[in-house]
Amino acid sequence: MTSPPRRTARAGSSARRPTRSTAPATAARRDATWLHVRLDVPARCAEAVGSLLVELGAPGALTGQRDLRRTRPGAVPRRATVEAWFPSGTERKTLAPALRAGLAALAASEPALGQVAPKLDDFVEEQDPLAWRGHFPPLRVGRRLLIAPSWTEIEPGRRHVLRIDPGLAFGTGHHSTTRGCLLEIERLAATAPFRSVLDVGCGTGVLAIAASALGAKRVAALDNDPIAQETTREALTGHGVTEAYVGGDLHGLRTRFDLVVANLFFDVLLELAPALAARTAPQGHLVVSGLLLRQGPAVRAALEKAGLVLCHERRPNGWLVLTFARSRTSVTPPARSTARTAPRSRRSESRPR
Repeated sequence: MTSPPRRTARAGSSARRPTRSTAPATAARRDATWLHVRLDVPARCAEAVGSLLVELGAPGALTGQRDLRRTRPGAVPRRATVEAWFPSGTERKTLAPALRAGLAALAASEPALGQVAPKLDDFVEEQDPLAWRGHFPPLRVGRRLLIAPSWTEIEPGRRHVLRIDPGLAFGTGHHSTTRGCLLEIERLAATAPFRSVLDVGCGTGVLAIAASALGAKRVAALDNDPIAQETTREALTGHGVTEAYVGGDLHGLRTRFDLVVANLFFDVLLELAPALAARTAPQGHLVVSGLLLRQGPAVRAALEKAGLVLCHERRPNGWLVLTFARSRTSVTPPARSTARTAPRSRRSESRPR
């Protein structure tokens, strides 16, 4: 998280958020002069390393999406492969020591990264420049949502189809935090229907689009990354959401929303807690994610101090998705999702939609 290496901000802050989950869409246009970096790391560190690679100049990083179809649902892999491609002209003799220094800095909180040996090679373009598309099959989320790239054919059905292409903005739905937010949006659409939604740190706009498909009539999306803003505008328009506000300043908003969703970095959630609470309407809900298990108590305390009450919790693959209510009259006892999760995985601060 999604951002210093890995997690600065996705929206509402002046900090730059690096792209965490860029698919190799750009790889289809690379030639052999690109520099390919590959690292085998503990799975809990994958996104921290991916963000480091982006900070060092890669347009994007792959942090394990390729293995999704071969991973048992609910399983928590112990190792992950992180890959990135650096543009033509990148000097290996400059990149290699910078990468080692970045890993050493991350090793202060994740000692295992001190033993990682990056592999740097020239990138050789595949004969089929579109072969990477096979790594992003349609993804069913919950009972009502289906995320599919634009090039896949989907038979009409009962699910809302969200057309999201992997690219330079975060949020294809494959990451646990994004998927957890989508599940919460679906749950709230059935239990506490909303007519307005604010997506803070929108990335591709997938959460705003899902909320619109599930009932929101008024949509706003924020991100401090201009690429994410443009991606979200195009995606909303492509899904028929023509009257939506897309911007970058949370503090500039004065409207309250029935549903606020913020999939951000831990430190940014702490910073924005009062503003997020202020944008949540009476009887409304705030969904936050991007949290490691150990970071939950601090964020909960900050949001409760701002007047919200925790009413639901999910723990997808060692991450936290917390839902807060604006008014105690709408609160139910905190409940964990019954979905398959792996709360035993404890991750250091690293991240990532």
